[in-house]
Amino acid sequence: MDNKGKTKKQVAWFVSYNKNKGFGFLKNENYNKIYFNKEILHENKIKEKMLNVNAIFEITVGENERGVNAEEITYIRYRMPQDTRILVEKEHNEQEVDNFYLRLNKAACFNIDRFDFAGAVKSKSMEFKKVPIESLVNRQLLYLKDMGILYQKIDFVPQWRLVVGLGHESVYETSMTLHHIYGIPYIPAQTIKGVLRNFIINQLFAENEEGILDLKNAEKRALTDLGFKYIFGDEKQQGKVMFFDAYPASGIKIEADIMNPHYGPYYRGEGKYPGDYYDPVPVAFLTVKETKFRMYFGIKKKMM
Repeated sequence: MDNKGKTKKQVAWFVSYNKNKGFGFLKNENYNKIYFNKEILHENKIKEKMLNVNAIFEITVGENERGVNAEEITYIRYRMPQDTRILVEKEHNEQEVDNFYLRLNKAACFNIDRFDFAGAVKSKSMEFKKVPIESLVNRQLLYLKDMGILYQKIDFVPQWRLVVGLGHESVYETSMTLHHIYGIPYIPAQTIKGVLRNFIINQLFAENEEGILDLKNAEKRALTDLGFKYIFGDEKQQGKVMFFDAYPASGIKIEADIMNPHYGPYYRGEGKYPGDYYDPVPVAFLTVKETKFRMYFGIKKKMM
């Protein structure tokens, strides 16, 4: 504490707030009860709806005969070390985080009661202008040639919005597969291989010997086919065809979308029937739109 009775900035957690009386308390490692009032909230542009059990603040405190009071209070939106947070907070002349992977996952913005990626999506970093996309794609091609791989190139644009990695672990309710170095969306090789493998199984091996639809045993029938095993492999041998990550080959456009489930109590197993009378709970997620991807697959010459 300095000579004026005010401490240096420190972190504090929300405890309680009496809306009718206009005051509440915070706490931290130094003090169990730190008083604040609505005037302090107003001066520091903090809305009452931000006050909940998830709220974290940066404060300075002063002591008097009545106890400890919060004299300055700042709502912490970015849950990261202080020196890093100062670089990205809008209140401190925000410097853009060019890498979208880092911006989305390491500079996640906490909004009232949950992490919200809206700020990252609206950011100029979404333009990906500083990412050497063309160089990345060309380097991948040079690698294939240097390895002596006979390859085939396919460029494709999703018919609508592409979603990859929606269920990955994330501080948000949803996620997106992003390159951890370049920060761009891409389609992992195992995803491409898995989608193609599943497509072939369902298209060519869906029916049994009697011509009856039997998807349950479709994979077993596929694994008896020499061509299928040559491409994808099985438990005894590795597939001969190699699949590679698909990177964007043009400008990248990311757009937010929402799922709007109506039957929350039913899906949560609360013993209630699914009905349209429940309030929908929108769940936001990120998609890739109007972006051309370049995919390579190939085989080593010695395997021909």
